[in-house]
Amino acid sequence: MSRFGFARTIAHLEQCKLVLRHDVKSLVVRLQSHGQENTGTRLFIAENVPQLRYRNPNISISLERKFVNESEVVVNLVDGRKDVLKTANLMNDEIMAKLDLQYSMNSDELKDEQ
Repeated sequence: MSRFGFARTIAHLEQCKLVLRHDVKSLVVRLQSHGQENTGTRLFIAENVPQLRYRNPNISISLERKFVNESEVVVNLVDGRKDVLKTANLMNDEIMAKLDLQYSMNSDELKDEQ
C-alpha cells in the first residue's frame, strides 16, 4: 500500500466521531442471509463497522450471518443487559444515528477522556 493509500484509509477511519460509552461491552451485528431490506445493514458492516472498531478498540464488534427473521444490532452492556436495534429497512447512516443517540459518550465524558 502506498503512503497515499494508507493516509486515505486512516482519513476514512477517522471520519467516524462516535465513541461508545464505557457501559457498552460488545456489539453483535446479525445479518439476515437474504432480502433487499438488508442493504443498509450490509453498508453498515462495510463502511461503519471498521470505523467503529477504530474509534472503540476496547469494544468487541462481531458479525453473525444466521437465519434470523430480520437483521439487527445487539448491544451487550456491562451489567448483562442486551438491547436489540432492528435494522431492517434502515440505511447505514440511520443505524449510526440510533447508536449515537442511545450509546454515545456526551461531550463532558469525552473531555474527561482526553
